Amino acid sequence: MAEVSKNNNGVVNAEEVTKILEKTRKLPPKLDAIVKVAAVAIGIYEILFIFHFTFSIYDLFSKIGIKISFLEGNFQNKQGEAFVLGMILVIAFLMYPLKKKEKYLKKVYSYDYLFVILSLVSMSYMFGRYPTYMVFYTVKGYDVLFGLIAIVMVLEATRRTIGWILPAIV
Repeated sequence: MAEVSKNNNGVVNAEEVTKILEKTRKLPPKLDAIVKVAAVAIGIYEILFIFHFTFSIYDLFSKIGIKISFLEGNFQNKQGEAFVLGMILVIAFLMYPLKKKEKYLKKVYSYDYLFVILSLVSMSYMFGRYPTYMVFYTVKGYDVLFGLIAIVMVLEATRRTIGWILPAIV
């Protein structure tokens, strides 16, 4: 395990201890902002869609002359789950390195960005395609492809965050 430095008073730096225990990256400001935006987006989704505040907010703004057509939409639960999963995968791939070694904690590698892009693309596809599933029960080749990509991304994010045991069981 990596050595933890102490200051002159013998006090251990809490940030170093947390970093060693969690094995997460210290992100640059731009990527840290992306992680925070993803977390806030999940929170906004929870407030708006789970508690069904969308129509109330749409009605409030329309009374003062502002039309926010996005809030008028009626999203299915599975679409929301795809959105939340996409944001969680973004956070997981940016925060947790491929391996728990010190070398991988220093920067975000190009394959991490690839995993983020694949996650967002597959979740966006599922978000956009789900209303069609409600009407037509046909499965196309792209559905299987993006489903497999989503499964692989979830298993990889699970491996990064909690280890090999759960992906091995799956």
